[in-house]
Parts: sequence; structure tokens; C-alpha cells
Amino acid sequence: MSAIYIPATASQLQRHFNVAPADFSIGQEVAPGDMAPMIRMPHPGAEPGERACAQAMFGIVPHWAEMKITSQTFSVRSEAPEGKPVFRNAFKRGRFCLIPAECFYEASYEHGARKVRYEVAHADGSPMALAGLWEFRPATEEAGALLSMAMFTINADSHPLMRRFGRPGDEKRMPVLVDAARYDEWLHCPLEEAAAFLRQYPADRLIARPSPKARRKQGQPSLPFI
Repeated sequence: MSAIYIPATASQLQRHFNVAPADFSIGQEVAPGDMAPMIRMPHPGAEPGERACAQAMFGIVPHWAEMKITSQTFSVRSEAPEGKPVFRNAFKRGRFCLIPAECFYEASYEHGARKVRYEVAHADGSPMALAGLWEFRPATEEAGALLSMAMFTINADSHPLMRRFGRPGDEKRMPVLVDAARYDEWLHCPLEEAAAFLRQYPADRLIARPSPKARRKQGQPSLPFI
């Protein structure tokens, strides 16, 4: 499963997700360790419809871990979200978020020895909302406070589209996507109801097309105080 996606633009955040984007630059592609937009409840007890955009690192970084851990913590297995200590605190606290994206990338090995990059997007062209989990790292003497996030993934061995990506023989996985009508349900979701969201997304609502790798303009790498 790919670890790179294109974040939603500032205008998409306002028009589609109904949030005012914070004052930070948004990179053209996001990979683990980059800073990118995240949508969550603005405060505990917020009402449905109240959403806030924040800047977060792609890849959860708990207070006890080093920043380089993001290469291993950008995705949470939906089958066992509490399986790793790095995700346990955020999941138990119900820190659910949306990761706004235009598309995400996958590798196809159906072209012989040459790997081909594909972008996967909504068939209707609308932005995507990846189901995510967020964590807070308090400020230290060495660095400012940090928000970080990870996307939920689900097995895709039986998915008509997503099973075609990834190395032959490897387990196929895909991000969990949230329907626009259910954004607030996910952000306010009780733990015991979270499993209902962690499902494969319908293949007929997705489109995949070749997307040659371009020179990457990464997300803002700084660690802002929040």
C-alpha cells in the first residue's frame, strides 16, 4: 500500500470540508514525516458540524518516540487498532480525524518488470476523506508541541480495484474512506461503533489512472508550536 497522497487544497478545505484552513503551506504531495492538513473536532464536547483544520505530521509520534518513527506509523491496521503501543493512547481516547486528500498513489506490477505508479481518486472528482487517528506530543526543551496523524487501512485482497496494486504475493491493503454525509459521525464516533466505519470502499466509486512520478514538492517539514 502506498504511503504518498496529494492533500486537499485550501479551497477544497473550505468548500467541501467546511473548515477554514490554518495559515500554513500545503505541499503538492505528502509522505510520512511531512506536515499536512488534518480535520478534527475543535474541542471536546464540540457539536456535530463543528470542525477545525490543523497542521499535523503524517505518521503518529507519541511523546516517547523519535521523529523517525513516522516511516512505520503512518497507517493503522483496522483489524487491530490497539495492537501497537504507538496507537493505543489515541485510539482509546477516540481521537478520530479526517485526512483530506485529492488522491493517493499505488504501485502496479501488471506491466511486466516495470513498476507503474497509479493515482486513485473519487470517480466524480470530489476530494477524499481518509479515516484517521491523531495524537498530541507536548512541547519539550528540544522541540515544540506536535500534532501527528495516521490513516486507517483495511485488507483489500478481495477488492475489485485495490487488489490489483502492490507487490505480487503481498497482502493488499487500502485506506479507509469516509463518505461526506458521515464526516461528523466519524469525528464523534464512540469507540464501540468505530468498526462500522472500517470497511472497504466501493470500487465503482473510485478511478485509477497512471500517474508518472514527478519531482516531489513535499509538505512543510517544520514542527510548529500549537
